[in-house]
Amino acid sequence: MLSINSLSLQYGSKHIFRDVSAQVHSGERIGLVGVNGTGKSTLLKIMSGAQETDPGIVSRASWFTVAYLPQEITIELGARCLYDEAESAFDAVLSHQRELEEIGRELAGLQQGDPALDDLLVRQGELQHLLEGQDVFRMRPEIEKILFGLGFCAADLDRPVSDFSGGWIMRLLLAKLLLQKPALLLLDEPTNHLDLDSLTWLEDFLRGYQGAMIIISHDRSFLDRVTGITW
Repeated sequence: MLSINSLSLQYGSKHIFRDVSAQVHSGERIGLVGVNGTGKSTLLKIMSGAQETDPGIVSRASWFTVAYLPQEITIELGARCLYDEAESAFDAVLSHQRELEEIGRELAGLQQGDPALDDLLVRQGELQHLLEGQDVFRMRPEIEKILFGLGFCAADLDRPVSDFSGGWIMRLLLAKLLLQKPALLLLDEPTNHLDLDSLTWLEDFLRGYQGAMIIISHDRSFLDRVTGITW
């Protein structure tokens, strides 16, 4: 669960928010609507942590992970190819997997009673818990499914990210968020750069998504089909 507690924000003489409080619960599908300039994008930034506010205004459970897609590209992507950049969505999982394999090798070389044994076994258990439900051998099919659903093709996988236009980079960023499967997706105009086929695919994907989401979109029919709560 994520909570907003008495949020107020003012730019000069203009009040963006006055004492706003709200909660997002697991699985809720929220469409955020309003005329331009009313603070919709700002609210998503604050909820994601991309824009700072006073301590305690936004709080969430430790397990309630959040991923945010802005309207505009705000990060620098490296020189990796498309597939490797998409795979970086799993960096934490892959790092845990490598550490678990290294611990396995260390344990194989230890004798019973070795002072390092207990600590390694504890860490092994922690990593196994973190990796529960994560199948590293299913990553490539999952990555390809989402990239292809958003309009990329097999020939694109080895192309440098720098080859792609801004609209395609936004599709890549969206793909990475979907691969992370956070507890809460914050999507600011996710349909802006999509053609009809990829829009239809995204709609189907989001309708089957198990986590919560808050979406800003000028496409009200898309919001009506994907979300069930309006703010």
